[in-house]
Amino acid sequence: YGKGGALATIVAYLIDAMPGVDSDDIWVYSFGSGLVGNQGFAKHYEQNYDKHSWRVTKGADQIVLTEIKHGEHVQNEVWYKDPKKFTKGDYKICDDDNEEHQCIETVKDSP
Repeated sequence: YGKGGALATIVAYLIDAMPGVDSDDIWVYSFGSGLVGNQGFAKHYEQNYDKHSWRVTKGADQIVLTEIKHGEHVQNEVWYKDPKKFTKGDYKICDDDNEEHQCIETVKDSP
């Protein structure tokens, strides 16, 4: 969660750079990951891991919503609107270029 989610994203990228590793063999599920890398990193990550990477978020989680200068989220967000419910059908998958305007970012200014 939080830094651990961000670290999982970075470690997947580093493992893929190792000789003999196929990016199709790398699957990442992160929980509550904050912003990781810049726009260039996010684009490269998405091109290589788009089908095998999921960033799970919930409610108006302030860790996920914390902004850093020039930071980017990687795509494929699975957003649970109600932070107390993690049940089938209670989530929304955001996997396009405008995901930040559909999922957790929609509650950015919530209390």
